[in-house]
Amino acid sequence: MMELAVTFIPEVHWQMIAGLAALVILGTAGALWRGLPGWALRGLALGLLVLALAGPQLKREEREGLTNVAFLVIDRSESTTLEDRTAQIAQATTTIRAAIEELSMSADPLDLRVVDVAPDDSGQN
Repeated sequence: MMELAVTFIPEVHWQMIAGLAALVILGTAGALWRGLPGWALRGLALGLLVLALAGPQLKREEREGLTNVAFLVIDRSESTTLEDRTAQIAQATTTIRAAIEELSMSADPLDLRVVDVAPDDSGQN
């Protein structure tokens, strides 16, 4: 997919560009108020000079989309063996897998990666 964007890399600080733009606007408004001929062309020319100081650049980027990835992390630590947590985890895993299959479209598939986190045998946290 090709993407076009205009970015600005100013030659001077933005405060100076804003100040010059304000002067151009005031000068053009003053020339209009006094009825001077050519006020529009002068204002346009000075405005373009201030715009040039802002450093406009046209960027053209060619991008390729990445596949969509969803992670399902399942806790298999010792605390999950208490009460009825094993059944709750199995039910939640089934529900989440079904929901992700519904979200996945044939044109833009969703890649599900399941990560089982087992307890650390070293005895350290």
